[in-house]
Amino acid sequence: MNALGVICFLMPLCIFFLVESWDYVHAAWSVREVSRNSGGLPFPAIPLLKSVLVIFPLMIGLQGLSLLLQSLRRLRKR
Repeated sequence: MNALGVICFLMPLCIFFLVESWDYVHAAWSVREVSRNSGGLPFPAIPLLKSVLVIFPLMIGLQGLSLLLQSLRRLRKR
């Protein structure tokens, strides 16, 4: 059941988040986005925070891959 859930639900969701957030994060880095407020966050802070949107699906995808491999190993033992 875990393997099926990872393949059918988790991986497509991670791929969707990665594809949808990539342009948003890339734009923040390419225009060197800074805070609009006076005395706000300097240059690297905003793009770094937005980069979490790309890192999140990568890390969750790696965890899902680990769960998938663990589930497949258990299925082979039976």
